[in-house]
Amino acid sequence: MAVFEYAINNLGVNNILITGHSRCGGVKASMSDESVGGVIGRFLSPVHELYTNNKEFLESIPDETERDLFLVELNIKRLVRIVSQLPIVKERWKDGKMLSVHGWIYRLETGELEDLGVTCTNGLKFDTEYLPELEAMGINL
Repeated sequence: MAVFEYAINNLGVNNILITGHSRCGGVKASMSDESVGGVIGRFLSPVHELYTNNKEFLESIPDETERDLFLVELNIKRLVRIVSQLPIVKERWKDGKMLSVHGWIYRLETGELEDLGVTCTNGLKFDTEYLPELEAMGINL
């Protein structure tokens, strides 16, 4: 939270990039039945919960690499939604100042950064533009 506050209020950051990466070991571990303990386990807990809440849909993706990648992208979208709802972000929008929260993925295979097309410029945009499509697929954030 301190990083967001400092970046927005002191540095005047106008763009926040939420970035995940393909071939993520943390996502892979989150999809396992084996529990990950310690600090890493607590860090990965929300991703494991995202997996558990969408297990039926995710398991319907036959290719393991594609399934892992889908969960990485889904987690990025979840985080874009969360960041767009932070009080510090909402204050900036309320004050009429420009701030965008973007969801991107780094493709380890190609070394390219890809825009997932999930950008929030106001707090309601995610829930009105992106959430209905995910819900129509049966996805729960």
